[in-house]
Amino acid sequence: MNFKISEISAWYKTASGKINAQLIIDTVNNAFHASHDQNIIYIGPYSLMKEIISKNYNFNSFYISLDKNADIKAKIHSLPFQESTVNCVILVNTLDTEESPHAVFREVDRILTDDGKLIISGFNKISFLGLCSFLPLKSIFRHKKYISISRLSDWMSLLSYDVKYIFNSPSGK
Repeated sequence: MNFKISEISAWYKTASGKINAQLIIDTVNNAFHASHDQNIIYIGPYSLMKEIISKNYNFNSFYISLDKNADIKAKIHSLPFQESTVNCVILVNTLDTEESPHAVFREVDRILTDDGKLIISGFNKISFLGLCSFLPLKSIFRHKKYISISRLSDWMSLLSYDVKYIFNSPSGK
């Protein structure tokens, strides 16, 4: 069973979740700066996306979700954009919540321009948080599917992406 967006959103309200959220927000904001002519898609927990969008907002920025706060309500498997029309897609925990993350990856690839940027943040089993899944503690990290960095690299290679940076926070994000 994969993560549910509701349990991830609730986890980001905890002390360790808030620390990780700030690390993600800072990393994305340092790695990416929106220009006014870019089409940017944000997908992930609303609380994090709201913070990231506030620092990178332009008139072509859209938060995609089935959530009531979405700019565009859509499923990640069928994004309402033409091929090669989006300059940047930011996915935070999106691959963690999907039953078919590879299909999500293909849909994002469909809408990204040839020189588009893809920023992915997700949980890493080889991290402090991932180690919690092995302990007999009640945790959202137990019995979950994790996508390894090597698998993501394989998908990126298959779709001809160049990996520019891999950021690891102290917690393995």
